[in-house]
Amino acid sequence: MSHFLARVLFFSFPFVCSAPFDVAKSRFQSQLPLSLRENGGAGQRLKYRYTLQTLWVVAREEGVRAVYKGFAPKVLRMSIGGGVSMCAFEAACYFLKPK
Repeated sequence: MSHFLARVLFFSFPFVCSAPFDVAKSRFQSQLPLSLRENGGAGQRLKYRYTLQTLWVVAREEGVRAVYKGFAPKVLRMSIGGGVSMCAFEAACYFLKPK
C-alpha cells in the first residue's frame, strides 16, 4: 500500500505545475467565440492575450485559487490512474518473469 501511495504522489506532482496553464488555455478557448459574436468582432480587444498575462488577470480578478480551478478532480483521476497502472505493470512483470 505504501508503494501505491508513493506512486499516487509521484503522478500528482506534474499537475501542480500544469494546472495554471490549463486554466489559461481554457480562458483562451472560451473568449474567442464571444469576441467574434459581439459587435461582429471588429476592433474588439481581447481580455486574455498571452499566457502569463492571463494568469495574472485571473489571479488579480478572481484570486489565486482561481488559477487552480479543476485541480482536485484532475489530480484524483490522473494520479490514482497512474498509481493503478504502475501497480498493474509491476504485477505483470512479476508474473511474466521467467522462473
